[in-house]
Amino acid sequence: MGIACLIIGFSQSMAFAGLRDQAQVYREEGRSAQRRGDVESAVTFYQKAIGLDAGFAQPYHDLGVLYERQGQLQMAVQAYERALSLDPNYLEAGANLGSLYRRLGETTRALPRLLKAAVLFDQRGDLQSAKRFYQEVLEVDPNHAQALEGLAGVLERLGEHAEAVTAWTKLALLDEQHGDLEAAKSAHARAAASDPHSIEAATNLALVSERLGQRHEAVSSWVTVGELDEQRGDLHAARRAYERALSLDPDSPRTLASLAVVSEGLGDRDQAVAYWAKCREVSSSEDPWRLRAEARLVELGVIKTGPVYRGHVVAQEFQGNSRSVQQFRMMTEQERW
Repeated sequence: MGIACLIIGFSQSMAFAGLRDQAQVYREEGRSAQRRGDVESAVTFYQKAIGLDAGFAQPYHDLGVLYERQGQLQMAVQAYERALSLDPNYLEAGANLGSLYRRLGETTRALPRLLKAAVLFDQRGDLQSAKRFYQEVLEVDPNHAQALEGLAGVLERLGEHAEAVTAWTKLALLDEQHGDLEAAKSAHARAAASDPHSIEAATNLALVSERLGQRHEAVSSWVTVGELDEQRGDLHAARRAYERALSLDPDSPRTLASLAVVSEGLGDRDQAVAYWAKCREVSSSEDPWRLRAEARLVELGVIKTGPVYRGHVVAQEFQGNSRSVQQFRMMTEQERW
């Protein structure tokens, strides 16, 4: 009896496989007809495939595509829904159904379908499709945090850095509105990392760091803003950024030196001297900022020399003399040989 049941089960399995194979043949014929533009034949073949194997999800999806193109939208919805009832992870069917619901104005039904499609395309590595569906979600709900985060990440990987900064910044502003400053800081930091030349991103990161009371990180970000302003030639903006950094840490040698350089660039010698002098004053004897400050004050004629600067010069001379002695000894040894 047991052997007989196994034989019957095996036979049924073989029969099912045979039906699926034949249904697949009809589906391929339908796709060929569809590519030729023969819609009537395509529908016939898809229906034959379904007639042979009612559990075959793909021809339902194919019918949905045809119905949608012909403007038979409710029939398309039914076909996509049937495909998904047979295969809940059918990505293309879910994506098409989400877009169709959006066209029909049924946003409540559209949103989860569109988001799921975006996430699955993202995981599959199909970044262009993921981008498209994240954008569709945001057209339905412009403040959808998950879609913003997903879109920003996809744009980064596509190399579209300016657009990524925009998405990260919008997400950060939403986090700020909800009072989640740590999440906002994280999004601003991603924006700044996505485009290191974005003054907007660096400024936003500096501001949120200030609000969080993270003085050291705020100072670093304001200095970055100043450096970016310098690079684009806006010395007045650079000075404002450096002054903001200095207000948070009045004894920062790096910030004082930056302000001194910008003041020189703006032709304000007295202010530059004051910043260089303060930089020298607050720096330790081993700090390279002190060496730079002393060197510049000597060049500006404010001081004749300084202990750190003089020590640096002596060290350079000593190293030069040492090299000369080594070269002399090598030449002497060669002559002896």
